[in-house]
Amino acid sequence: MDTEIRNIIIFLRNDYIPVVQRIFDKNTALLQSARLHGKNCLISSTVGTVAAAMGGTVAAVATAVATLGVAVVALPVMAVGTGVAIAGAATNLGTTLVDRLLEKDDKDEIQKLFEVLNKETLKFLKVVGILQEELGDYGKECFPNLYEFMDSVIEYCLPTDEDVTVDQLKEGDYIMRPLSDPVMQFLGTHHGICILDGSKLKVLDFWVDGVKLKEMKEFLKGEGLRELRRRNYHGLELPVSETVKRARKQLAHGSERKYSLANYNSEHFAMLLKLGWTRSQQVHRVAAASIGTRAAARTVFAASETFSAVRFISNFRILRGLGTVGKVVSKVGIATAATAPVFIGLDIAFLVYEFKRKKPNIEKLEAFDRSLERTLELLLNSLLELEEFERERLLIPE
Repeated sequence: MDTEIRNIIIFLRNDYIPVVQRIFDKNTALLQSARLHGKNCLISSTVGTVAAAMGGTVAAVATAVATLGVAVVALPVMAVGTGVAIAGAATNLGTTLVDRLLEKDDKDEIQKLFEVLNKETLKFLKVVGILQEELGDYGKECFPNLYEFMDSVIEYCLPTDEDVTVDQLKEGDYIMRPLSDPVMQFLGTHHGICILDGSKLKVLDFWVDGVKLKEMKEFLKGEGLRELRRRNYHGLELPVSETVKRARKQLAHGSERKYSLANYNSEHFAMLLKLGWTRSQQVHRVAAASIGTRAAARTVFAASETFSAVRFISNFRILRGLGTVGKVVSKVGIATAATAPVFIGLDIAFLVYEFKRKKPNIEKLEAFDRSLERTLELLLNSLLELEEFERERLLIPE
């Protein structure tokens, strides 16, 4: 046991604690940068929304004035209003895209930090595992901080996914396949747990219709035959017997929670059975999809103001050669200008949403920061415990 303790002390002091400290420093810097970027993007969105609203309002008023026959006065006002509205909409679109790209970059950086931490943590777990097996429950009394760290380490250990065939699967395996709906595939994958039904391997599936035991072919729906993957938690998962026990209990009594794409989906369900705790990596993709809705609304708004501009030009007979097209454009201009308040309202609503939206990168960085801070505290205390234990043993005569 003395050798194992000495190895843990050396590994903690020379390898693991310095790595965790560097990751903590990097994560803290990322968090500060993300907060600054978020603040700047909100300022830019506010400026763009105000410009779009003011420009749209001016253009709409100018449309009304021109309809009354005062086109000479209304045209330059409309042109300015339309230009400001389009510039505001473009600013908002650009800000939204930049904001999401920065969020993605932050999440990619977090992923890299996770991977480094995961790699070093797995090394440390192997070193500590020998001591844990030798001491058993007695170790909790000697090294409470070390054992608390062991209990919490799974919070940030990342899984790995591997391509498999149906023949390679066994009971208790955590598997996933692409979502069957082509429109939804960008959101992620569908997850399940393999359990035996007699001698036949089936999949415990969780969907909007509840918990069901499905045939492998039914779960895969063809797509999974090409892209079937198995998730591996490198020995940190529950024993297979416990996973199967939990799975059969869910099958018998049903899920305590209803399916929710954002709050409790198939990934949450499968992780709960495999790990005993749950977190979904694909939930944030749903929130990210909001950029499409926002971009579409602002594009239509900009198009509305553009059509209004063409409508005034047609009123002035500058485009005399358009004929019927000019009349059609004129009518479209009137209609779109009339709907400008709707798009202004939408733009303001999206701005409010941006202020209230919890940015996934900042939330993740903050959570990781707290976890790393606590981890460092536990590791430093563990090092003190181990060193004290080693000193006391050296004082005990053999």
